[in-house]
Amino acid sequence: MSPEQPSSHNGQSPFSRGRWAEPYISAASGLWTVHRWNPLTFTEQARNLVHTLTACDLGTLRRLMAQQDELADRVHQPHDRAPEQEGP
Repeated sequence: MSPEQPSSHNGQSPFSRGRWAEPYISAASGLWTVHRWNPLTFTEQARNLVHTLTACDLGTLRRLMAQQDELADRVHQPHDRAPEQEGP
């Protein structure tokens, strides 16, 4: 695979590969670029998750991907409900 081109998922389900497609070097910008397999939900967008990441080098891109994955984990954790208050 050439780092200048995004790779296809070779018949595998995108869900079996995680959130991110294969990183590649953009011919237009020269930056390492990666896209999510699936579109963002409204909640993910509101919580600052992104569909595309770019970085000068692959190590930085991988760190940004990890940060987004941590944020996504927090966004998708079930929210604890506040205990219901009893009447007076």
